[in-house]
Amino acid sequence: MGCTACGACCDHLGFNLTEKRPDLEARAGWDDWPRSQEDARFILAHWHYRPDAKDAWDATCDMWDPDTKRCRDYEHRPPVCRDYPYYSDGPNLARLEWLPDECGYRDDWQPVELVVKMAA
Repeated sequence: MGCTACGACCDHLGFNLTEKRPDLEARAGWDDWPRSQEDARFILAHWHYRPDAKDAWDATCDMWDPDTKRCRDYEHRPPVCRDYPYYSDGPNLARLEWLPDECGYRDDWQPVELVVKMAA
């Protein structure tokens, strides 16, 4: 179905900033891989833990406007945002299963149990 502009992907990123920080800092300096460099710099500058974070995966983006549920700089967002949730590998259950029911990308995957049952 595609994006329904619910904002869940920007408000609850499901990204462990503490665990990933060393890798992000290294990638921010990679001149030979501009896409990765752009993503890393954006994440380091704009993704932060939510004030009410329940665990290390509960981050949010400060470019996300909770009132409008839109990106404050939509036209200039980096590849990590533009290409969500597929990037180059197609639908990914681990990446999509935590999204709320109103997220249009949830229609792009079937729960593992259903796939196994259909294959039997």
